[in-house]
Amino acid sequence: MIAFHRLFIFVFVIVASASAVAGQTPCSRYSNAGSGFSICLPGDWTRSDVADDAFPHFIAAGQNAGAAYLNFAIAKTAAPLADYVTEANKKVLEHIKEIGFDSLSLVSRTEFVTSSKEHGVLLIYTGTSKGLGVRVSQYYFDLSQSQKTILTFTYKEGIKSLNDQFFETVAATFQLEK
Repeated sequence: MIAFHRLFIFVFVIVASASAVAGQTPCSRYSNAGSGFSICLPGDWTRSDVADDAFPHFIAAGQNAGAAYLNFAIAKTAAPLADYVTEANKKVLEHIKEIGFDSLSLVSRTEFVTSSKEHGVLLIYTGTSKGLGVRVSQYYFDLSQSQKTILTFTYKEGIKSLNDQFFETVAATFQLEK
């Protein structure tokens, strides 16, 4: 349950932000030593190291400051990716209050392929937290036969530059480090 709680850890602190930013800023590749993956992040996002978390969290900066968050998780499981995603979704929807939502529903589940040809699964949720409309995009990938990587973008709905396409573009840069 703690892993699911961490997936949504920042949902309760999403705050209102200024108007949308036109275009995406350059990004730099992030890799955590020994994690087995890397991803290209928007250059204007800030890193936040969190005690007891294996990975830092990243927060939208600039005009969208505080309106979006990205965090990573590793799940130790030998289950096939599709089965793991089904079970993870079930647990999330059974525990919405415990992970900080007033309401939450699954919008879509789709197969996803990165630019480096990594196959994954994308779950998109919509809901409310403390009265704010939020959206969550979760990307699941096989890291190894016994581990899955989960990228979770949590963001305030209604901001033109922070949308499913923006996060899909970022997630498409995910690659396994061999």
